[in-house]
Amino acid sequence: LVEKKKRGRESIYRKVRDDIDLDSWRDAISFYSETAPLGVIGSYLLDKYENTSEFFRFKHHHLMKALDSEILYTLLDAIMQHAELKLTMLKAKKSIPVIPFRIYISTQYGRQHLLAWNVNVKQFRFYRLDRILYVSIGSEKQNWNVLYDQMQDMASHLWGVSLGEGKREHVEFTLRIEPYAGYVVQRLEGEKRCGTVEQIDEDTWKFSADVCDAFEMLPWVRTFTGRIISFSCSNPEVETRLWNDMEEMYALYGVDC
Repeated sequence: LVEKKKRGRESIYRKVRDDIDLDSWRDAISFYSETAPLGVIGSYLLDKYENTSEFFRFKHHHLMKALDSEILYTLLDAIMQHAELKLTMLKAKKSIPVIPFRIYISTQYGRQHLLAWNVNVKQFRFYRLDRILYVSIGSEKQNWNVLYDQMQDMASHLWGVSLGEGKREHVEFTLRIEPYAGYVVQRLEGEKRCGTVEQIDEDTWKFSADVCDAFEMLPWVRTFTGRIISFSCSNPEVETRLWNDMEEMYALYGVDC
């Protein structure tokens, strides 16, 4: 923000010069200020314009994230500093010492979660931002890089924001997708997350993934009902849940399975 220059024994300060054309960012800033976490930053930037044009209209606009903006800003600050935090949660009697690493935001529900290392139990945990009352930043943690590498490995197997029982669960299913239904393949590729997609033959496709909690995948798997040829999971309870759900659905519609 400020540039310093020495002139003899004196220090001369001036505002940093930049080549940013703020006008070219007007549309993006206008949209960001209404939709993104910490959108208040966009609102401050819009104040720099003499005339603010309103390009966007929202039929249903809920500013739920605004309530967590100060918490979110502090969390991001701590992540950049590699610092330890103390979280005070709703209905909790004691603060929780954690080392924060990432913020996860659901595109479906808009909920925001903090992925952090719980210092007390020595495990990674998720914490919903709307359940955090206060945050205080402590000192930098010396073992941050070691924990970061562990987090990266674990996060590569996350399907949502559940860490399960701490072990990987293998999920595999095959789908019948006719050649004219290429849009289903495109959807499968676009939504596979940490999984892989493989074509078996002209109209058979296989999806496989190793995830932290396979139960999280079931709502997504059920969207392919009518195309599922086979389904297997290293956790037998997941398989049982899926087939029981299928039987209940068939019974609801009076169809023999």
